[in-house]
Parts: sequence; C-alpha cells; structure tokens
Amino acid sequence: MHLIMDDPGDPLLATPGSPAAFITGLRRRLTAAYRESTREMAESQKKQKEIYDRRCSPQELKPGDLVWVSDLAHNRDKLAPRWGGPYRVNKQMHSQDHDFGVLYEIEDPIGCRTAPWILHHNRLKQYLGDAEMPSTSSTPTLGTPPSDGSESLPPLVCPVTLDSLALCPPELLP
Repeated sequence: MHLIMDDPGDPLLATPGSPAAFITGLRRRLTAAYRESTREMAESQKKQKEIYDRRCSPQELKPGDLVWVSDLAHNRDKLAPRWGGPYRVNKQMHSQDHDFGVLYEIEDPIGCRTAPWILHHNRLKQYLGDAEMPSTSSTPTLGTPPSDGSESLPPLVCPVTLDSLALCPPELLP
C-alpha cells in the first residue's frame, strides 16, 4: 500500500538537495535570462531604428499645406483607394528626439470631420495638385446663399418613398 501511494515522479523526491536551494538557483537563472533578453531586445530596437532612419526621408510640411492621408481601414481591400483627402495641415508638432516634427495636426477643409486628427508623418503624402481647397466658411449649406455673392443654390428635394420618409428632414419634404 505504501508503494502505491508514493508518486515516484514527484520532483521534490527526484531532485537532489533541498527545495530552497532549487528555488534559489531557479530565481538566479531566471533573473540572468531576463537581463540577457532585455539587453538583446534593446540592441535589436537600436539596430531597427538605425535602419529605419537610414531609409526614412520625412518631408517638411508647413501649416496650410494639403496632404493625402493613408487609409489603414481599407488598406487590404483590393479596389479601395489607399489614400484619402486632400486634408489641410494645421500645425507641426516637434518632439525632443527629432529635429523635425513627426506628428501633424490635420483638419478636413470640407468640414465633414469636426475634430482634427493628429497623425504621424509616415501616414501623410504631400498633395501636389494645383486646385485650392474650399474653406469651411465658403462651403454652402442648405438654404443659405454662397458667400461669394452669386445666386443661391436651388432647393434640394428629397425623393419620397416609404423607406425614405423616416430619413428625410422635414424641411426637404415636398
């Protein structure tokens, strides 16, 4: 009965020495492995940064410049556009690690997005078109005349179907 109850695979019975010595040795080995892996990871990060900085050529964007913004949400869609915009740069944010700004505050000049974005320079491309973007003050809204003094816009009429009645604002219903 005594032989059946004892487990010959018990690590404390099979390990020579005391359990306290085993735990002390294990802690010593784990601490050394942690220090070594931390040092290796720091060296690897430094090497990757040097390689990236060698290849990277950030462009200097000024407030008022127009840029394209990389659309990460549709990056894997086959036929979807990879870049959206153009958007306007509000300001450049400098960091203590770089002599150039790597973050930019971007706004939507059409006014579809109310809060500005803060984006890294690697998600931006300079817009090289010659067209000037309209400002939010000159974008006409329904029922107001354009700010350039020309005639007002024709009133929009919402097409009436049973499905669209709930979606149309009351002022657009015929």
